Amino acid sequence: MSRGTKTRHPRLPHLGWIAGLALSSAAVAQDTAKPALPDTTPCPEAVGKIATCYSAKLESGAYVLAALPKSWNGDLIVFAHGGPSLEPPTAASSKGDLSKYAVEVVRGFGWVASSYRREGYGIEMAAADTDDARKFFIARIAKPRRTLLHGASYGGLVAAKLVETAAKNADGSLNYDGAFLNSGLVSGSAMGYEFRADLRVIYQYYCKNLPRANEPQYPLWLGIPAESKMTPKEMRFQTGRRAHRSAEAESRQYHRRDGFPRAAARPSHAIGDIHLPRRRDARDAGQKRLHEYRHSLSRLIR
Repeated sequence: MSRGTKTRHPRLPHLGWIAGLALSSAAVAQDTAKPALPDTTPCPEAVGKIATCYSAKLESGAYVLAALPKSWNGDLIVFAHGGPSLEPPTAASSKGDLSKYAVEVVRGFGWVASSYRREGYGIEMAAADTDDARKFFIARIAKPRRTLLHGASYGGLVAAKLVETAAKNADGSLNYDGAFLNSGLVSGSAMGYEFRADLRVIYQYYCKNLPRANEPQYPLWLGIPAESKMTPKEMRFQTGRRAHRSAEAESRQYHRRDGFPRAAARPSHAIGDIHLPRRRDARDAGQKRLHEYRHSLSRLIR
């Protein structure tokens, strides 16, 4: 190179431009990595015009149903349903609960629930499935500002277990900011379910077909033996047919009042034995309690 010749160096891009390009690339990568929204599903009529509903089946076998209001207030309600169900779960298992508690979505809350992975009793299993529903909502739909846990009936036990085991992380951060349990079973599950054992004994006393006299006998508190192959559908058919025949026989011998036969030594004594009100009174009282509950819930989440 001759003297006096000016050396030309390649121009480097401005550092600010490089930083901007890096941030832009990171944002694109983040958007690409974000999972797609779940499949939509028709919402129950009660929230159909105000929310979008999503459904998915998790690896555990549980189905998740979520509802996101069009005017979302940023908070999420995680719902634990009652039961336990005697039927295997389906994608539609939680739609009845979403319809029943539609007031929560109407008030602007996001809503998510698990069907639980199988039918039958299992508090820890159902608690894990319910928390999986919360995680699913955050990962696939949106991150809420606050998360509230709502457990109804048997779901109150599920929610209580969830509060005990997963309300707070090891670092002190919260998974749930509050819990609402409309469940008498929280006062004691044995007390809450023992009336079913009473009904089981009374049924066998009158109908004598679970088990029949010529079949192996077993303690009635079992319900039916664990090894039994009888399906819920078969049980409903057998018990319904027997109860129907008993009612027909009584109707030929005794007069009826308010839907129940009135005579000595008859199956209707079961109503008194377990202290249940008459059908009409029970229906009216139940509707009144449901109205009062919905009113109180509406005030709570206003």
